[in-house]
Amino acid sequence: MGSPSGSSGSVATSLSSVPIVRLPGLLVVPNSSMLQSVDAPLVLIWLGLTVFLSVRIVRAIGRVWAGRSLWTPDQIGGSTVWMTDDLGPAVFGLLHPRVVLPRWLRTLPGEQVEMVLLHKREHIRSHDTWALALTVMLRLTLPWHVGFWYLTSGLRQALEIDCDRRVARARGNVASYGETVLAVAARARPMRPSPLPAFTDSNSFIKRRLVAMTQPTRTVGRVAAALVTVLGMLAVATACRIPLPTIFRDDKSDQVETSTSVGETAAAERALLLSEPQFTPFTVAPSILNRSEVVEAMVREYPPLLREAGIGGTVRLYFFIDEDGRVQDVRVDKSSGHSAIDQAASAVAEVYEFTPAMNQDVNTPVWVSFPITFQAR
Repeated sequence: MGSPSGSSGSVATSLSSVPIVRLPGLLVVPNSSMLQSVDAPLVLIWLGLTVFLSVRIVRAIGRVWAGRSLWTPDQIGGSTVWMTDDLGPAVFGLLHPRVVLPRWLRTLPGEQVEMVLLHKREHIRSHDTWALALTVMLRLTLPWHVGFWYLTSGLRQALEIDCDRRVARARGNVASYGETVLAVAARARPMRPSPLPAFTDSNSFIKRRLVAMTQPTRTVGRVAAALVTVLGMLAVATACRIPLPTIFRDDKSDQVETSTSVGETAAAERALLLSEPQFTPFTVAPSILNRSEVVEAMVREYPPLLREAGIGGTVRLYFFIDEDGRVQDVRVDKSSGHSAIDQAASAVAEVYEFTPAMNQDVNTPVWVSFPITFQAR
């Protein structure tokens, strides 16, 4: 249970020949759940992961950018490519993409070199560099979302598989293209993390690419497509038939009201809240405005017989404080064991005045709980 502002410690008063009355600090019905209490750490972890991944991506792109001075232009199949020591095969750049090939690629048969180049051209023609950049940005936005990482990994792999199928179909020789994939994968060095559409990847994904290019492309049959279309049309038609909330106009006041009154809904929610002490979320706790009046009321309401006999006690009360800070309901949470003490505490409760609790910038009703102690001198 939290403590509201301005309510810590205790207030005591000492009058000649009168008992000392102590007013303990407020103990409030919990104003935050466990999840709310870890909001700030979670946000820091989120930002930390985003910064960490951003640094890795920027460093990877920076390494590629810094090595551009060592690239040499070359002509393969009538296209300009950039030869590097060990980077590639890959595509670098968004606005002006370049095909980057390692120099050792020249040692492969000419047909295989042409297939690799065709693969890179397909990436550029399909704007796969933009799709890959989008997945990187989305990962930076949701670095903690495991399911999202799985989906974006699937998208990256789908881009490669789709490109493989187009190249294999254009060359008309799946076996030769599969040998090219294996030959390049055996010598290429994958970049981690990879910000580029590259020809290589993990061994398991290379296997998936080979299997995918040997399987026929699955297409949706006409019957299935027609069925999906009909079901979609039925769903739209059903949604259109759902009646809207009844609306009527009061000509005198020119106000539009729905069939469900907002006032009735608020009244129902308030009645539910008043039914028993319960948690109500808030960001600013209520605080006592009239401590001196409360202390005077406690002195006044202390049963004389019990005070003279030196009998005291502590009563824990529930207070329901409305949006204006007024006490609307008081209930005994834990009795002192003396009915007279309990009644005195209830009488004192009527004197309390509070600042209203607030949830963000809105006043909100809350239940609070705190003890009232009567102790003879």
